[in-house]
Amino acid sequence: MPTVDPPVKERQLLGRVSAIERNGKRMAPTRSLHGLQRVVAALVRRSDFAGRVVIGIHNVRQSAPVN
Repeated sequence: MPTVDPPVKERQLLGRVSAIERNGKRMAPTRSLHGLQRVVAALVRRSDFAGRVVIGIHNVRQSAPVN
């Protein structure tokens, strides 16, 4: 696609999301969360601060050089 699509609101979706494409990478969403994933998801849903921490960790991991 030549241009970025605008964000999609939840009410605009019909059916199920089968894939997400971001920055040229395509990923399939997981069907369910397990163990620590559930705990982190619950915490992030309830706390803006926890969400910012998780995003910060993700950004640091993405920018770290691959060995």
